[in-house]
Amino acid sequence: MTSRRSQSFLDNLLRRILAGLIDYLLLISICWFGLGLQFNIGLTGLFADSQVVTINEPRNLFVIYLILVAYFSLGESFLGLTLGKFIFQAEVVTVRGHRPSLVQAALRNLFKPFDLLLLLSPILLSPKYQTLGDRFAKTLVIKRNAAVPTIPSNKYSLSPQKIVGWILLAVAIVNLTIWFYFASNYFPETKATARATNTYFMRLEKGFEIDNLESAYTTSSSRLQAEETLESFQQRLLGNPGLQFLLENRKDINFYRWEFKEDMAMLFGEIDKEFKITVVLDRENQQWKFLSGSVEPIENPQDLWNKPNEIPAGEQESVD
Repeated sequence: MTSRRSQSFLDNLLRRILAGLIDYLLLISICWFGLGLQFNIGLTGLFADSQVVTINEPRNLFVIYLILVAYFSLGESFLGLTLGKFIFQAEVVTVRGHRPSLVQAALRNLFKPFDLLLLLSPILLSPKYQTLGDRFAKTLVIKRNAAVPTIPSNKYSLSPQKIVGWILLAVAIVNLTIWFYFASNYFPETKATARATNTYFMRLEKGFEIDNLESAYTTSSSRLQAEETLESFQQRLLGNPGLQFLLENRKDINFYRWEFKEDMAMLFGEIDKEFKITVVLDRENQQWKFLSGSVEPIENPQDLWNKPNEIPAGEQESVD
């Protein structure tokens, strides 16, 4: 009976990274280009003058996560590998060297996002090169037909591998702490500003029904009220076809981007992927109040807007 060689740490790590790149490129091709599952969730400019929050198609992220778990779990439980692992001769086994069950494979892959957020530091800190998912599922990744690694006698010693692992873990924790701090401040504001905008549009809608926009005017930003009177405000808005179109399609507005700077917020949205809307709000006494806004077609403005008694071709129409 031939003995199987054990695998070095660097060899194991390199195979996993290269195999992962192949698998994730395949998944991106399937989800992004094949199924059209696009999403964008982010928070940038944390230490700049303005912060930008992007939330676009967040439900797609959950669908992609399920596809990711299913792809890895089915391949690893039925074949012991995925396309990337097949190319780079790696496989998933239990700590006893057997092929994992579907439950074990699913459990290890549920933790993949956490391992990525922790910059793969769990692998460097594990004597058997295990991720968080591997530890919970009692699995590990080895070179095909290699021996299952044993726990070294000096597992508590501070090796260069563990030093790098602790550094990566510290960096990941600091980054996540900073990100969650800003996210806890700004993500709730996205809901607050969207809710304030919708409430303001409801006031405008009711005002259009009775030809009186006093309620919308008195609850708007003090800067807006300082720039014009109620009479000029009503005269400008009651004859605004862009605003009429916006109010008719108010429930179809999808905001996906927010920019915050001091006590001002700018919201960017779209209506049925055909028209884009921009709204500017001021924060006064802990409340968001409407300052200005605009709506315009995304493509072919002349074809969309060139209608009698409506907006001139290609011209953006303000709704403030």
